[in-house]
Amino acid sequence: MLLSLDDLFMFHEYIFPWPEYITFIAYGCLIIWGISVFKHCILKTEYLILIFALSFLGISISIDAIQYRLELIISEDWRIFLEDGFKLLGIVGWSGYFLRASFVEIRKNINFKHFE
Repeated sequence: MLLSLDDLFMFHEYIFPWPEYITFIAYGCLIIWGISVFKHCILKTEYLILIFALSFLGISISIDAIQYRLELIISEDWRIFLEDGFKLLGIVGWSGYFLRASFVEIRKNINFKHFE
């Protein structure tokens, strides 16, 4: 949700105009903290989907971090396409991971004999 709000309202560009690398470090720390706190839960799920989602989001952030150098090689339109494309893949993967984990847990905890 934080990433979505930041992307939508550009908090780190206009509201809190600190250097962008501080934002990237903060997001990295939040991800590492979340993984370390919930590692036992994550390891019980199909975490490969989460790894792919985080990888795609990381690629998107990396493209954003080197955008000016990248635009020397490719056009701005292609750079935006790549950055937002990887971000979309990350969001879809992230959502898919949580949906799959939720459905698996719900299925484990529902007593289907009540529905027969």
